Amino acid sequence: MNSHHDSAVIRRMQERKFKVLNDVNGKMFSYSSGNPDRLLDYLTIYPANSADGKNIRIVNTQASDHLPVAADFIFGSL
Repeated sequence: MNSHHDSAVIRRMQERKFKVLNDVNGKMFSYSSGNPDRLLDYLTIYPANSADGKNIRIVNTQASDHLPVAADFIFGSL
């Protein structure tokens, strides 16, 4: 999405019942990979109550200009 954590795009997704798994306080920086200083990449779940995520993390790699966001997903009865 390349959107900041407080952008209209992220707000609209949350209003439409998407769950954003990342730290939406903007502390899980994913861009740029060489010197991450902003959150631009997200993991989302829809509908929000269909699953959950834990161990959400940024993967340190130089494979892209963005750092990947990873998580363990939990499906089933929440």
